[in-house]
Amino acid sequence: RPKGVTLSHAAVLNRLWWGLDELPIGTVDRVVLKTPYTFDASVWEMFAPTIVGATTVIAGPQAHREADELVSLVQQHDVTVVQFVPSVLAVFAESAEPGSLNSLRTVFSGGEALPVSLAQRVADIAGAPPRLYALTAQAQSVSPDDEVDLDHAGVRGLMRVIGVEHPGLRATQIDVDALTELELVAAQLV
Repeated sequence: RPKGVTLSHAAVLNRLWWGLDELPIGTVDRVVLKTPYTFDASVWEMFAPTIVGATTVIAGPQAHREADELVSLVQQHDVTVVQFVPSVLAVFAESAEPGSLNSLRTVFSGGEALPVSLAQRVADIAGAPPRLYALTAQAQSVSPDDEVDLDHAGVRGLMRVIGVEHPGLRATQIDVDALTELELVAAQLV
């Protein structure tokens, strides 16, 4: 069933400006617009490049479903910035050969759990692991707090981890195991 969430214009602008401050893109960047406009992640793909004067590389209407097509698009247009939810990033990463996407300098990923093995795969194909991990909708993502050296986990380089909320948001970590069922329902509504 379709679902809908109301996001205020202020929340969207807050997310755009925070993201551009935290992990900037610039006029030299090429960002893929591939997400259907019915998803909130498309807002970043449409407007962030426009705000800073970056180039928008527009994928075909069904390209978001065709990993090989996206890999080819990144290669042909020297794309520097992409974003995916981890499950789609996994399919994209499997379609690319190690070292084949060296133009990518930033890979944003969020909305789902990001396995370390996937971060390693992205590092292998692009030369850098994903730089942003978000728990929820793109307009309400959380700020990376610190970079963690993942060499100990088998991933070269540094990867950002979940940290503090960005301006305009309040994040609360809940110990689910310590809550009763009634408290859990109430906490989920907060």
